[in-house]
Amino acid sequence: MKPRTSRNIALAAVAVILVVTFACCMMIPGDPDDRPVLPVATATTNGGAQARLSDCDSEWTYYYEGRETTATAHKIDPYATYDDDGRGWPAALDVTEPTRASISFDIPPTEVSAMRWDEGDIDAHESMRASDISVFRFVGTMSEPEQEDVAAALEDNGTVSLTVEPGYRYALDVSFEDGWVIYAFTTK
Repeated sequence: MKPRTSRNIALAAVAVILVVTFACCMMIPGDPDDRPVLPVATATTNGGAQARLSDCDSEWTYYYEGRETTATAHKIDPYATYDDDGRGWPAALDVTEPTRASISFDIPPTEVSAMRWDEGDIDAHESMRASDISVFRFVGTMSEPEQEDVAAALEDNGTVSLTVEPGYRYALDVSFEDGWVIYAFTTK
């Protein structure tokens, strides 16, 4: 065998190995565990009340099958009364007076802002939305319940603390390294 022919055969073998390896990598499905799982948020008050917070909106970037992917979801407005399945929501935190609440996450957040709505305003908004008063729909005078910003502190240990009062719906807009999530809970 001539040296040139041996070299050509070796190069062809290497090319075949590379093509087969590349084709196999492209056909192997991604691990389902590569898909994003949003951080879990749990609120606890000084009095010991605890609730796992409900997520409303989110945008999360992750790698799936070797490619960066961004998933965006809008489940429900934080001030809505029912989710798509008709179940009452969100998580409820039992408080009888203004109290300090700590929200912990299983992934450390990088930034947070908080807002709230009066539950009475939410009920009035839902009643108007559910009624068949076409003038409100036509004129477009029906607005969202009035939102109020709330001071929230992101602690060094990754927890968020804020003062909560009974009768309000709270939402936390929380940023993480790979995206953001809006969580909601109510106080009763």
